[in-house]
Amino acid sequence: MAAVSPHVISTVRRFLWQKSKMNFREHQVIEDIGQISKDWLTAALKLDEQAVLKDFQIECSEATNSQIAKLKVEYEPDVEMTLPQSFILKICKNDDRFVKNSEVNYYAKDYTNLADPPIPVCFDAQYSEISGNYHILMEDLSETHEKDTSPTLEFSTAVAVALADLHTHGWGREKISAFGQNIPDKNKIDIYINHIKKGIDPLLKEVLDEINPSWKAALLDIFKYHPEKMLERIKNPVGFAVVHGDVSPGNILYPKNGQDKVYLLDRQPFTWSLTVWLGVHDLAYMIVPFWQTDVRRDLEIQMLEKYHQQLLKNGITYYNFEQLLYDYKLSAIQGVYVAAEWCISETDRKKMRRLWYSELEKSLQTYFDLNCWELFQ
Repeated sequence: MAAVSPHVISTVRRFLWQKSKMNFREHQVIEDIGQISKDWLTAALKLDEQAVLKDFQIECSEATNSQIAKLKVEYEPDVEMTLPQSFILKICKNDDRFVKNSEVNYYAKDYTNLADPPIPVCFDAQYSEISGNYHILMEDLSETHEKDTSPTLEFSTAVAVALADLHTHGWGREKISAFGQNIPDKNKIDIYINHIKKGIDPLLKEVLDEINPSWKAALLDIFKYHPEKMLERIKNPVGFAVVHGDVSPGNILYPKNGQDKVYLLDRQPFTWSLTVWLGVHDLAYMIVPFWQTDVRRDLEIQMLEKYHQQLLKNGITYYNFEQLLYDYKLSAIQGVYVAAEWCISETDRKKMRRLWYSELEKSLQTYFDLNCWELFQ
């Protein structure tokens, strides 16, 4: 049977999203590739006598904190094609570092009332309360989309729109409460900061002899004053949303043709993470530690403007750009915390030094470029 074209898959996405979010029946959690069967896949895809599964093939690969299987599916020849022929199955073992059930909720629960969200269609997601293991069966977009896209104006503005749409669904106290969450209080901020503090002294010992004095002073100021600014910021509820928390290059699916939708993967917050924070923090996390400095300088303001425009379009009219820019600077400083977190573990500190040192350099350069030090005055 001929493969379904990307165009056909695109035209039925809304139908698939509506169908897939209905009646997530509880059944077997796939904890190992060997458990995949025709009966399980038929149930997971909600097939009936109108769509018969003929056969499937499995291609396995490993990913950070998970096992990934691509399932290539064949249906009976006389069935009119309404489903994709390739799916991604993600299998995750219990890991006490992560918030339980967050990723399952991301794909299968939290955004079910959002029409055509920037999230791949999820056909099945199951979590075991006993083992803490879970699986997610989603559409395979690898034919039409790519990861690790080099930033351009078109890329940055498309992601800004996707993030604004995602944030709008969980923006403000009432919508945050609908997610079963709250704007962070002092206790939640303290949990976050106290975790980061474990990496501060090791980071300083690693870098103080090789960075210039102004950067040394900046680091000391950040670690001294920034936590208080975070506590000060939570007194004003405007600008807070349920955030993704990990909008890294590998979690963004960008269309190869540069025109279709952007999709955001894998919300897996740590137990110490801020799952509700300033919405613009997702943009800061995406930009500051990862983009080359010259690219950031060229694109960040235009991306922030596009994000703000989309929020206005979505009905969030009480959050002005001046406040957004302040929040972006406050969030950009947290790029330094990304580097500090790598330094908590001695193994990570040594093994991943090139990565976190690069993140630190980019974050400190942003700190000076945007005059973030002014926030402490």
